[in-house]
Amino acid sequence: MKQTIFTFVLLLGISFQSLMAQRYEKETFKRHRNVVSFELMGSGGYSSVNYSFVAASFKNLFLDFKLGVGTHGFPHGFSLNAGGGSHYFQGGVMGRWDYYKEPSPRYTVAPVIGYKLQPAEKRFFFNVYVTSFRDNYFGASGVGGKNPVVKPWFGIGAGYCFSAKKKEAK
Repeated sequence: MKQTIFTFVLLLGISFQSLMAQRYEKETFKRHRNVVSFELMGSGGYSSVNYSFVAASFKNLFLDFKLGVGTHGFPHGFSLNAGGGSHYFQGGVMGRWDYYKEPSPRYTVAPVIGYKLQPAEKRFFFNVYVTSFRDNYFGASGVGGKNPVVKPWFGIGAGYCFSAKKKEAK
């Protein structure tokens, strides 16, 4: 099941990127394509280091993917970012493979909604978002309970943008 979801998301990203490249060749805009960031709280647990890359880009819309290493696991996901200038609304799906859970690791998927500041001219990146996670350990039945609870969770991150690309009109 996990491999099917991962394959579907990967193929969707590749298809979306090739469609964008064909359809919007004549637009001129500049956007940083890669971001390395540090997050507090967020999808990686209490802290994480992440790499994000833009898979497809319009003038006021872009799709990015994130991979990282955190205190609780390996965060990853994708988000569609809409806005203009430096300010974007972020909506997407985040996942995390937890490597510390006993008796075996578990996989968590959750929606994410947030705000992203990513100026085209500067190298600074900032985001804040809200997501959720399923807590099996502190469930409704107390410590080690059998009934998991879905809890809201937030993240705040800052980082460095690099390899800005400029598309030129033909």
